[in-house]
Amino acid sequence: MAKIAPFALKEKAFGSITASYTAIGTALSSSPRVLFIRNQTDATLYISFDGTNDHHKLASNAGVAVDCATNKADTENISLIENGLTLRVKHAGSAPTSGEVVVEGYS
Repeated sequence: MAKIAPFALKEKAFGSITASYTAIGTALSSSPRVLFIRNQTDATLYISFDGTNDHHKLASNAGVAVDCATNKADTENISLIENGLTLRVKHAGSAPTSGEVVVEGYS
């Protein structure tokens, strides 16, 4: 049976979120099977997996879950998010004045 393990929490405080993409913590040390991204700021944010394109638009206090493991047999060992990925964030207009963006997940 395959086992999953949590990876270290990644956070970016509101004051460090700009109009240009900046990293949310460090790169992922393993390929996540489940990834949670939560916008706990008071502004709408864009999330990018490549630092160039907008992949998720998260309203204030919204989140997204990316599940790469549901309905996969243990032997398939499938993970669709690359090891070493650095998630990035920018605001979608007005800069946030409180909160943080949080990334959590399991490999």
